[in-house]
Amino acid sequence: VNTHAPSPFSEPVVSEQVHESTDVGVSELVFSVLDSIKDPNTVPFGSAFPSPMLFPLPRLARSLASASREMDPRLVVTDMSPGNPQLRRQIALRYMVGGLMLPMEELLITNG
Repeated sequence: VNTHAPSPFSEPVVSEQVHESTDVGVSELVFSVLDSIKDPNTVPFGSAFPSPMLFPLPRLARSLASASREMDPRLVVTDMSPGNPQLRRQIALRYMVGGLMLPMEELLITNG
């Protein structure tokens, strides 16, 4: 048994809030990093985008081809707005798992 109690932490110092706005601009550096992703000889350590080489493109192509052959052509236009109900339900469930209650009726899915 440890008879020495740890010393209590001191209260943090609360700084005074600044009530003025600051202009925030997107620098050319951001666009430079994003443009460098196109160069196959560059390893994009500064980018959040994964390498396209990691995507299972042949498997995705087979799945897409199979799904499009089996798809009812009327579905191309029936789910245009507000979006596919099953997808909206899954997105709402995902938000709920994260602690945010978002009714699927409030979700709008677009293709752009």
